Amino acid sequence: MGKVLITRSEPGASALGQFLQQQGFEVICAPLVKIVDVVPPNILQMDAQATALPAAPAADPDVVIFLSAHASRRFVDRGWLDRIKASSCLAVGAASAGLLREHGLVVEVPEQNTTEGLLDMAALKKLTPQHSVWLIAGVGGRSTLAQTLIRQHRCGVVKFELYRRLSLDLPAFDVDAVSAVVVSSEGSLEVLARQWRGSRQVPVVVPSARLAAIASTSGFQQVQVARNASAEATLDILQPLKAVKRLQ
Repeated sequence: MGKVLITRSEPGASALGQFLQQQGFEVICAPLVKIVDVVPPNILQMDAQATALPAAPAADPDVVIFLSAHASRRFVDRGWLDRIKASSCLAVGAASAGLLREHGLVVEVPEQNTTEGLLDMAALKKLTPQHSVWLIAGVGGRSTLAQTLIRQHRCGVVKFELYRRLSLDLPAFDVDAVSAVVVSSEGSLEVLARQWRGSRQVPVVVPSARLAAIASTSGFQQVQVARNASAEATLDILQPLKAVKRLQ
C-alpha cells in the first residue's frame, strides 16, 4: 500500500497529512526544513542593484507582499499591522491571506500562487519610482521578485526577513512504500534531492513550474505541478495517481 511522503514544514505538514488521511491516503509526515525566528529581524533596503542593506523604513509602504504563512504570522505577532492599514496587501497564497484576514486586513491573492502570479497583479503593474513595497518573508528565497520590482518599476523595496529555514534529516522509513512525495518549497526540495534513497521515478508533487524545473534538474522523472500549494490542489494531483499507484 503506497504512502504519501509530506516534506513541508510544520504546521503545514501535519495539517496536510490530516487532510489526506481523511481522504483515504496513508501518509508519512517528514518535514525537511525547520522554521526558526530571526531575532532581531533583518530589515533590508534593496538598492538599484538589488543589493540588500540594513534599513529602518521611516515611511509606511504603498504595497505589502506577504510571501508565506510563516512570515504573515510573525509580522502579526510583532504588532506591525498598524503600519500597513492604508497599504494594498497581497499574499502569495490562501494560507497567508487567511491569517491576515482574521486580523481585519483586505488581502488579494494571485490566481497563480507564484512569483510570476504576483507580478501579474494589477497592484504591482501600476508601481512607479514614487512607490514603496515591503516584502514580508524569510531569509533568502524569491529574490527574483525584489529584482523585478526594482528593475522594471524602479520602486523602493524593503524586505523584512522574519525567519530562517534549517535543514532536517530525512527519517528512516521504507522508501519502497512511498508512492508520491509532496514538496512545497525550494528548501525542502534541495534537502530531498540530497537525501532521497529511493527511485527518482517516484512522483513528486510541487506547486509551481519553477519548483518543477528544479525537481527535474535534480533527477526526479515524474514531476506533477499542482495549481498551488493548498491541500485541495495537492489532492487534485494525488487522486489520479491513487488509481495508478494504489495510494490507499
